[in-house]
Amino acid sequence: MCRSAQAFRLEPKNLIEGWDGDDYLILFDEAESKQLTEGNGVKKYLPELTVVGILGWDDFILRDNAGELFRVPTVPLLQKYIDKLGQIPDAARLIRE
Repeated sequence: MCRSAQAFRLEPKNLIEGWDGDDYLILFDEAESKQLTEGNGVKKYLPELTVVGILGWDDFILRDNAGELFRVPTVPLLQKYIDKLGQIPDAARLIRE
């Protein structure tokens, strides 16, 4: 298996996922966040940010040390595409399939 495929492989133990309106969110626990941050280039290219989830299949949800949330496309993973994100909806509000 190639390194990039290994990096994204997770054992989904504590993730929370579901729909918030038209957006599908996947939220990770601390261990999964660390694994995704290190394994998908986020730590290398955006070292001040940590992956906390995925939004709409295409974007990482990121958090900085101050707790502010951002979104960035998974590809290309570039600083210039980072946008501020309001807040993540309460997990209890997510509609699961």
